Amino acid sequence: MMWTLLTGLAMAQTTGGDAPALDSQLFRPSASAVRTWWTHDATRLPNRYGSAAFTLHYAKDPFLWEGAEGTVTPLVSDVLAGSLAGGVQLGPLWVGGELPLLLRSGGALGGETGLGDASVQAKATALDHDDSPVGLALLGTVVAPTATVQTSLGRGGFGYELEAIVDRPIGPALLAFNLGLHGVPDRQLENLTWGDRVVARLGAGAPLGDRAEASLEVVGSTNLAGLDGAAGVPVELLAGTAYRVVEDVEVAVGAGTGLTGGIGAPVLRAMAAVRYAPPLAVDRDGDGVPDREDRCRTEPEDRDGTEDADGCPEPTRVTVRIEGPEGRLVGDATWTLAGGPEPAEGVSGDVLERFGASYELSASAPGYATATRKVTVRDGAAQDLVLTLDKIVVPGTLQVTITDGEEQPVAAARWWLVESPDEVFEGGSRAKLAPGAHAVRVEAPGFRPQTVRFDLEQGGEQAVAVVLDKALVELTAERLVIKDSIYFETGKARIKPESFELLEEVAQTLREHDEVRKVRIEGHTDARGDADMNRELSRARAAAVVDFLTEREVERDRLDPVGFGEDKPLVEGSGEAVWSQNRRVDFFIVDRQETD
Repeated sequence: MMWTLLTGLAMAQTTGGDAPALDSQLFRPSASAVRTWWTHDATRLPNRYGSAAFTLHYAKDPFLWEGAEGTVTPLVSDVLAGSLAGGVQLGPLWVGGELPLLLRSGGALGGETGLGDASVQAKATALDHDDSPVGLALLGTVVAPTATVQTSLGRGGFGYELEAIVDRPIGPALLAFNLGLHGVPDRQLENLTWGDRVVARLGAGAPLGDRAEASLEVVGSTNLAGLDGAAGVPVELLAGTAYRVVEDVEVAVGAGTGLTGGIGAPVLRAMAAVRYAPPLAVDRDGDGVPDREDRCRTEPEDRDGTEDADGCPEPTRVTVRIEGPEGRLVGDATWTLAGGPEPAEGVSGDVLERFGASYELSASAPGYATATRKVTVRDGAAQDLVLTLDKIVVPGTLQVTITDGEEQPVAAARWWLVESPDEVFEGGSRAKLAPGAHAVRVEAPGFRPQTVRFDLEQGGEQAVAVVLDKALVELTAERLVIKDSIYFETGKARIKPESFELLEEVAQTLREHDEVRKVRIEGHTDARGDADMNRELSRARAAAVVDFLTEREVERDRLDPVGFGEDKPLVEGSGEAVWSQNRRVDFFIVDRQETD
């Protein structure tokens, strides 16, 4: 139907006389602007965003010719024209075009009806003012000689337009400036020179409330070769306002006038338009993806790093982990997810995809107590839903028997768990214990204490048989009584290995009884040899015992070595039996802290 209308308009033209083949219409509606009607802006529209407009405009006296005699002739006195314009954003480029419809023209050469020069355009945005303080774009236009009229409303040949566009937001308003070169066929008529032209536009648009906008634009042009008195420097002012009648359609009206003389600057211009242009800011679900790009316009995007540009929420990748107390996965655990929009069940380690919601997670496994907890699936990055199960504890039974080296029960023997020293048991007693690793401490008067370690299984029975050795050291109120002698190499302070076990027990006794604050370690010799040498030897032997004990973690400041030589014999006389008794090391308690 549109082509039928255009063909009919072309066939209905009324031809006037001869006229220069130039386009006296300075006004060409912009097919890509978002805030103005004549001035292009650098806005990078969303991909696949399209708009279209029909503009009806009237110009009074756009082409007044002053002849050699000084008479002024209105070659084009009135123009009523329409414009079909539109375009679409395809990736980085906006492409579109415009087709003028000359509904009626008037002037000295007659009136006509037909088509104007059609054009196709492409705009590339280098900087978008959404991401930069200013926007920067380049617009290229090819104009085809499709005009079917003879009056000065067509170029009479192919033309081109190349324009640089700069714009800048100022609050909610947008200010744009265009500077371009329009290539047109050269024309000469008496003193009129018409050729390639420089065109400048300055426009601003601002919202008036939620649905209305206002614009103000100034456009001028001049011959590239310089100012020409006949063609003039036409400058025109256009003011307009637009109102969005429905979501995707707005209507506009405008009026303007020429600010200077010159071909194309009318005395009066009036404009009315209807434009299909979906609003750029509509985002019904508030997810930051405009509705024109949003595949899910009522469901907000979840911004989880996966396909965030499509406007649709993606389910969260959820791993259900059922763990034991030690934090390891319980592989044979089963679980259920209930109470939310998508119930599920599975085994530990399963992976699900779920949208954000709250659930009740329950799990069980052989040997573990069933557990339940509230969990929340969050929209966004992958997450683990963790539920920890406690092991079911079945106590085991422990029996401790305590005997001596002759396999006889030890009277007054006692034992207790190292981790629970307050609960003491008699030898042969039984006790219920939690499964796991344990240590039992066994003591009896006159015997060396022992610590025995063992593992108790769940529900199992463990018999611990402890054989106590006779004690080599006895702690009394005044001294440490040793049941054997400490042997040294003859005439030296080097301890013989057969005394190591005895001294180990001395060290253990002192470590276990820190209430003993000070012990005097006395060294004694027999009466053979020089007395002074014997005193020095006995002091060295007492010091050797101190060194042995400190190496076994007994604090040195608790030990006071003293050597008496032969001065304090136990028995009088001579002979090996007497000498062996007098050669000795004694341990006397000097300082003891009272205990409750």
